[in-house]
Amino acid sequence: MMTNTTPRKNPKLSTLLAGLSVLALAAALPLKAVAATNTLTLQAQQLAGQTPVTDPELAALFAQTNTTWEALKKGQLAEMRKFSQANLAAEQKACKTLFYPFGGPDALNALTLFPSCQHYILFGLEPVGTLPNLTNKPAAEVKQFVKAMNQSQEFLLKRNFFVTQYMSKDFRSKKLDGVIPLISVTLARLGYELNSIEYKSLDGSPFVEYKTRDAAIDPKADPNAAPASAAEAKPRKRVPRAVLFSFSQPGSKQLQTLFYANFDASDEGLKRRPYFPRYMEKQAPTATLLKAASYLMHGPEFSDMTALVLNKSPVIVQDDTGLPYRTLLDAGYRVELFGNYSKPIGLFNYRAQPELAKAYAALPARTTLPFMWSYNVAREDMGLQLARKPAK
Repeated sequence: MMTNTTPRKNPKLSTLLAGLSVLALAAALPLKAVAATNTLTLQAQQLAGQTPVTDPELAALFAQTNTTWEALKKGQLAEMRKFSQANLAAEQKACKTLFYPFGGPDALNALTLFPSCQHYILFGLEPVGTLPNLTNKPAAEVKQFVKAMNQSQEFLLKRNFFVTQYMSKDFRSKKLDGVIPLISVTLARLGYELNSIEYKSLDGSPFVEYKTRDAAIDPKADPNAAPASAAEAKPRKRVPRAVLFSFSQPGSKQLQTLFYANFDASDEGLKRRPYFPRYMEKQAPTATLLKAASYLMHGPEFSDMTALVLNKSPVIVQDDTGLPYRTLLDAGYRVELFGNYSKPIGLFNYRAQPELAKAYAALPARTTLPFMWSYNVAREDMGLQLARKPAK
């Protein structure tokens, strides 16, 4: 993710990723009947534009979407898979869990670089959202929803990152509510079968919609204590802050899961809601992906998350917006450098890393990354760091 204060510009590349909601029924769109292995998979495929539609305008939207995705698969995603197979083969084989801090709903990069992990953990500031039933919505409103989803994907599919400012607007709009539709459509586009979607609490426990005491308000409160007042005793409706997707490759009995959590990962945010670290305590060591992370862990405000990542991650794949190069070296990582290093874009020019620049300059040869990776406009200026912590 990246913060941006400039007006949104329309990218030259058409990047229409269609999506409505995994709970929207086929009647939400004028769709032709098709066969699918289960209801959720069929719904996700329909919402991704992978099934025929009878409405001409929707057909045109989805046709453009299909063209964009086919080009993406043959270009960007194919090159990323080649890189991963060449440089992360051992980590792919051993991967139980992939941790993607600050990744928001970017399941695309996680599943492309590490397709075989059993479990994926992503978090961001974007809400989980509701599971709307669009069955009774008029066609015009459905098309607006599709266009809103398309707009939310423009930067991801062209530049391979989200812009934080736009995400805040897009995923909180009335047209596009939360990240569930996007993640579901991404899974469908990558060929997965979608088995289940469940709301969860930030610590991974089952979500309880109504509670008399909201631990998010007072984390230290005794949940079994008698209420101090009648108002406090009244059940309050809670908003889900996490969701768990279960999915699999067609024909495979091996289930994979993706856990998305919505919370403030700053030190202050974790003090208010200390539940996600409890969830991470239960996880085995993880492979970690850090990209387009707004240099958040370069400052003291995210020291707790930095410590969590370093403690849990024997291998880290990142761009320069993740952990500082010096932090990785001090933590005992051996860092392999790919691509090039260029000073940060203007918005983050104060996060330049002279030591990382010197390390790149010392390489006997440098090559351009064959895929879009970081905030820089040109691939020639993009760098990837692969950090491994030697086994003790």
